[in-house]
Amino acid sequence: MFWWLLPVLFLALSLAVLAWFIVRYYNKLIVLDVSSDPEREKRRKKRALFVQRLERIGGERAVKAGKAAFTVTREGKGLIKKLYRHAQAMERHYKRLQKESSGDVAGTLEMRHHLKEEAEELIEKQSYAAAEQRLIELLSLDAKNAEVYELLGKVYVDMKQFDQARQTFEYASALAPEDASILTSLGEVAMRASETQKAVEYFEKAVDLRPNNPKYLDFLIDASILAGDRKRAIKGLKLLKRVNPENNKIEEFQDRIYSLPL
Repeated sequence: MFWWLLPVLFLALSLAVLAWFIVRYYNKLIVLDVSSDPEREKRRKKRALFVQRLERIGGERAVKAGKAAFTVTREGKGLIKKLYRHAQAMERHYKRLQKESSGDVAGTLEMRHHLKEEAEELIEKQSYAAAEQRLIELLSLDAKNAEVYELLGKVYVDMKQFDQARQTFEYASALAPEDASILTSLGEVAMRASETQKAVEYFEKAVDLRPNNPKYLDFLIDASILAGDRKRAIKGLKLLKRVNPENNKIEEFQDRIYSLPL
């Protein structure tokens, strides 16, 4: 008799969960500052990324809950359980921030290690949304960890959220400007966006930092050929021949380079 009320109830409950988190914790997250004054700006940017992400996730889930309630009641209940688990995760996140501010260094290090292990296991299982959540929690404890930002960016690539991935890699690169792996990740995202010349520049920087890495040389040669940059492609191929003369792509690269206009 009252089945028509279910969509409204599910949607209202979904929005209530999101509102509960923002009202209860947002102001506390803003005022909680466990770092020194010179680091406040980086902390602010990290918190902005974190809260923006939570709001977007919450909004999407609320919409999904409303749609599902119109179809299958069991699915609606499942979404409510997911929202509840999401709220529990946010509760854990806030408690971890409190523990860090209380000076429990050993506990914080243990939690960081545990969260990273959990995230890596979830990535292997292709549970990318759950892995993203663990990595965001980890970054709330270690806001300057460029390696974790890079891992989060790769999760966004797997989720096909390429713009989010690019922004995350750029932030990681700002923290570690001489990290060749992060530069390569930026190059890969640029290639996906058909920004070939920009990708060449990223790959070249990575090769300058790690000239003996065959993987980076492979990326540089391939991108240079696609960009029509014969000079950079030849330079990369010479390095590859010296570093890994048995590489089975050398002949293919040579043929592709020779087909480029002089």
